Amino acid sequence: MGIPKVAKVAPNDARRAEICRTAAQIFRDRGYDATSVSDIARALGITKAGLYYYFESKEALLLEITNYGLDRVRDQVILPVRSIRDPEERLRQLVLRHARIATDGHGAVAHLTDEIRSLPPAMRRKVEQRMQRTADAGRRRARNRLAGARRRHPRERIEAQTATDSIARRTALRSR
Repeated sequence: MGIPKVAKVAPNDARRAEICRTAAQIFRDRGYDATSVSDIARALGITKAGLYYYFESKEALLLEITNYGLDRVRDQVILPVRSIRDPEERLRQLVLRHARIATDGHGAVAHLTDEIRSLPPAMRRKVEQRMQRTADAGRRRARNRLAGARRRHPRERIEAQTATDSIARRTALRSR
């Protein structure tokens, strides 16, 4: 089985975005494996054929949802915090911005990271590599914060080390 291709429809299409939002919520509530294409189509009030017009497969839909989430992390967390010079403020903004994304839409997209195990191996590897690059960027920023804190108060070192350890634990858990 090859990598499913996403149908060639304008990425800004409102219906396509609605399908992704609805599917993400259903995947979060029921789990990816327990959700059928019929379930998603029924929730949207369309036929399965109508759903297949937008997405070649359920895997292609999950891939697009996952990539959307990773794009949001890049655009709303990673890129904006790069310009913050103060390491403490950079770390604070990284955590706050990430939390905001994780709770948008009741966390529907954020909770799907465990579902990537259901993707075909080639698709899964690409998503995992992208997630790893994002996690590595977060760890680098936390290490920079820690390095800056070493020159300051011991309490700041503990806070920075705790944040760095938390990111490392979360990455290790996701890679299992």
